[in-house]
Amino acid sequence: MSMSARLLEEGGLTLLLGTKLVLVGAVAGLLVLAARRVQPGRNPSQMTFRVALVAVQAATVGLVWVSLNNVALLSSLSS
Repeated sequence: MSMSARLLEEGGLTLLLGTKLVLVGAVAGLLVLAARRVQPGRNPSQMTFRVALVAVQAATVGLVWVSLNNVALLSSLSS
């Protein structure tokens, strides 16, 4: 059983959305901490932050793609 299905089964939509918000908050907090640690003259520090930021952006684009596919699938089922 997937984690989303388990969360929906145990606590409903509120628990699922709450869990997602907590995860987004944690990632945002980590990026803020990483941004504070970036040192202007240190290339590895800047590169690490850039890689982390691009990874989060890529994951966000992937989630948007999956959400749009789910909407298209659900709307085709109801027709």
